[in-house]
Amino acid sequence: EEDVLSTEASSNDEEEEASSSDEKNVDHLAPHLSELGREATYLRPARTVQLIRELEHLHLLPTLIFNFDRHDIMAMVKRCTQYLAKQQYAKYHGSEERDHRTKMENKRRMEVYKKKVEQVKVMEKMKANDEDFDQTVLDEMVPKPIPVEEEYDPEFYFCGVKAMSDPDVEELIKKLERKSSFPKVYIDALRRGIGMHHEGLPASFRKTVEILFRKGFLQVVVATGTLALGINMPCKATVFAGSSVELNALMYRQMAGRAGRRGFDLLGNVIFFDLPFSDIRQLQGSHVPYLRGDFSLTPTLVLRAIQLRQRLKAEGRLTPESDRSIMTMMTKALYSSEMNLANEVRLIRG
Repeated sequence: EEDVLSTEASSNDEEEEASSSDEKNVDHLAPHLSELGREATYLRPARTVQLIRELEHLHLLPTLIFNFDRHDIMAMVKRCTQYLAKQQYAKYHGSEERDHRTKMENKRRMEVYKKKVEQVKVMEKMKANDEDFDQTVLDEMVPKPIPVEEEYDPEFYFCGVKAMSDPDVEELIKKLERKSSFPKVYIDALRRGIGMHHEGLPASFRKTVEILFRKGFLQVVVATGTLALGINMPCKATVFAGSSVELNALMYRQMAGRAGRRGFDLLGNVIFFDLPFSDIRQLQGSHVPYLRGDFSLTPTLVLRAIQLRQRLKAEGRLTPESDRSIMTMMTKALYSSEMNLANEVRLIRG
């Protein structure tokens, strides 16, 4: 019995020690676990909109926001659009007084609209009998009034003011809306001056975003590395939202090089948004890898060069420069091997 009691006591002590060690490990990992559960700052619409407004205040729009995760990009655009729509609705319906004032203004607009419609109908009836009939009044389309809470408000829109008068802008958006089955929230985002661009989007959507950005209508585009190379979409500032393993020194230089429009801006601006300082120091201090081209010399290329030289010589069009260039290619060996001269002599003698 004593052996049994001692065994039970020792097992209880071991369990207590194991539980205490587990508690210590949990306490040690608690800060890291909280970091894992923390949502990225750039995915919080209030913070992202605050950043865009600050850039607008500093006259740093248009801007490109770079992120390498497609899902994060779509979430950023969707959440920011919904956040702006809610803020705009709250401005006009957030209290009883605002709601009453908005409804009265909408009612007044509708009454004015109905009067214009009745006037057009009366003019249509007078058209056959009245010689002084004003055809221009009838030809004018009477647009249906837009509710106050849905019309353009610069506080909740980031689109370029000068490009808003361009009739092609709305036509491009409507065309995309008709032909694409894309969610409406992303079309609304375009109307608010916010676009997105990554390789997973339909080609029509990406093309529309590129055109609207060049026209100056879109002031904010959230994109992956698709806009880092090849596409002419310069901006005043580039924003790096979040860190990624794909963000290396070369990609950083390419993306940062989008900032600064030739002929418009003296300087380009780079903003880091929700990036660790260690990553920022590494990106700014790292060296760009050395790139070296390699011209492959194949037998097919050599034979075609020989045929070209013979044809030019037969036609009398072989210039000294062309002959020298082709013959330089002929001097390159298709295969070369370095061998010690002493070993080569030894091999020859046997």
